[in-house]
Amino acid sequence: MEQGSEEFSCFVREAGPALRRRAYLLCRDWDEADDLLQQTLIKIFHRWNDLDRRDQVVAYARTVMVRTFISGRRARRWSSEVLVDRLPEPCPRPADQERFSDLSLLAGALAQLGVRQRSVIVLRFWEDLTAEQTAERLGCSSATVRSQSSRALRRLRAILSRELYS
Repeated sequence: MEQGSEEFSCFVREAGPALRRRAYLLCRDWDEADDLLQQTLIKIFHRWNDLDRRDQVVAYARTVMVRTFISGRRARRWSSEVLVDRLPEPCPRPADQERFSDLSLLAGALAQLGVRQRSVIVLRFWEDLTAEQTAERLGCSSATVRSQSSRALRRLRAILSRELYS
């Protein structure tokens, strides 16, 4: 057993740095790479006396390392989840609720506009297009976009004031 231990120590000294770099290439984290190298070397040590081809131990070590890495990733999917008694998402803040309420109110008001006016409002003010760009998209003149925009905004103000103050 003493002879095997000495041979194994020599193997680790010679092949260890290259195996560590290979482990890093697999893990992309030095601490994880050190753990992977340690697991690999433990597995090889347990089988050291059964290995016949000492000239191919490095290739065997690479194979063991890759299989250990893959096995660890599969196991991690199931074992690395941490159970907690509350959800990780924060509770909605009042400002978020108000914003959602405002957006919901605006969406309801937009739904009361005609298709053409709603399209003009969305393109001009939501997507921030110019009157010319909006006209091009809608296939009309920029004067039509400006007049539709003016009428739609007037109507939206009336709808929203009715919703807010009733």
